[in-house]
Amino acid sequence: MLRQISVSAPSKVILHGEHAVVYGRSAIAASLDLRTRMYLTPIAKENDILQVDFPDVSVTKCWSGKTISEEILNYKPDSSSDIDVDFLAKIQVFVAATIDSDNDGQDASDTNQNNDIKDLQIASLTCFFYLYAVICDKFIPMKIKVESEIPLGAGLGSSAALSVCLASGLYAIKHRKSELSDEAYEEICQLALLSEKILHGRPSGIDNTVSTYGGFVHFKQGQLESMLDPSKSTNVSLRILLVNTKVPRKTKDLVEKVKQQYQKHPSVIEPILDSIDAISLSFLEQIKKMEDEGDTQEHYRHLNHLISYNQNLLSTLGVSHVSLDEIATIAKSFGLHAKLTGAGGGGFAFLLLPPFVMEATISDVKEKLAKRGYDHYEANLGVNGVRVQFDNNIVEEDNSECISQ
Repeated sequence: MLRQISVSAPSKVILHGEHAVVYGRSAIAASLDLRTRMYLTPIAKENDILQVDFPDVSVTKCWSGKTISEEILNYKPDSSSDIDVDFLAKIQVFVAATIDSDNDGQDASDTNQNNDIKDLQIASLTCFFYLYAVICDKFIPMKIKVESEIPLGAGLGSSAALSVCLASGLYAIKHRKSELSDEAYEEICQLALLSEKILHGRPSGIDNTVSTYGGFVHFKQGQLESMLDPSKSTNVSLRILLVNTKVPRKTKDLVEKVKQQYQKHPSVIEPILDSIDAISLSFLEQIKKMEDEGDTQEHYRHLNHLISYNQNLLSTLGVSHVSLDEIATIAKSFGLHAKLTGAGGGGFAFLLLPPFVMEATISDVKEKLAKRGYDHYEANLGVNGVRVQFDNNIVEEDNSECISQ
C-alpha cells in the first residue's frame, strides 16, 4: 500500500537587527504562514524510478534507479556532518548535464533570464540529490512534488523552507514516521543547514532553524535561541502585511555600503548599531510581556514605536530606498507603521497589523499599496515549524508521462 507523505515548512521574516547583526548585535526572526509544501509518494520497486516536479523553477524530471545509483549513490559520503566537496562536484556535473540536455534547442533570445532559471534549476536539484543520498542511503523509488507560497529570492527563506521540506520528507519516507522526536527535529535542522551551505556558502543558520522549529528566534554572534514555542498555547499572535517593492537588490552590496561607513566613521555608526540592538532586545522583552499579559493597545504601541525607530535608523545607514520610504509613509497615513526587512535597498517591507485595527482600514491600505504597484501578502508570525503527515488516501500510480533517463 503506497501512502503519500505531505510535508510543509514556513518561510521567515527578519523583524529587527538587520545589518547590526553583522557587527555582533542581536537579530530577531519569526516564522511566517507562507509555506512550502511537498508531497512524496513511494513507488513500487518494480517501477524503479525517481521523479521530481519543482514547478517554481520549471523542473519536471525522471530518472531510473540504475542511473541514480551509478551516477550519485555509489559516490555518497560516509558522513553528513559537513559538505563533501568532491561528492558535491559530482552531483553538480550530473545535474548540469541533465539541465543542458533539457535546454537543447530552446530559444536563447533572453540569455540572462534563461541563465537565471538554469541557475535555480541546478541549485534546487543539487540540494535535492545531496540530501537524497545522505538520508536515503540506497535508491528508494518515489515521486516528489513541491508547491510554494513563498516568493523566490525575496529574503523570506524560500530556499530554507525547501531544504527543510526535503530533509523532513526524505527522513519520513526512509523511517516511515510522521511523528518527529526532538532528535529528529535536530537532525532535520542540521541536514537543512547542509543544503543551505550548498546554496549560500556560510549561512547564519537562522533560516533553517526558523523553518524547522517555527516561532521566534533570537540570533547573536552565531548563537541561536528559540523563543515562544508555537506548539504551546500563547497569548502572542502577531499579524503583518508583507509588501513587495519589486525593486531588486544585492545583499552583498548593501552590507559593503554599511561596512564602508563603519570604517570611515566608527564613532558615529557604533551608536546606531547599539540602538538597533536595543530595539531588538526591547522587542523580545515586549513579546514576553505579551505572553504573560495578553494583547493590549499599549503593547502594540510599543512595538510600533520600535518599528518606526528601526526604519529611521536603517535609513540613516543608507540601506532604505524611495519605495520603502513610500511604503512607510502610506502606512503612517493610516496610523500604522512599517520598516524594511532584510538587506533593504528594495525587497520587502512589513507593516504590523494590531488586532484592534479595523479591517476596512487594512483594506484601504492594501488598495493604496496596490495602486502604487506594490504586491502584498497578509501573514501571521510565529507559526508552527515543519509538519509531516501520512495521507490516508492510497495513491494510484501513473507513470505514463515519465520517461526515465
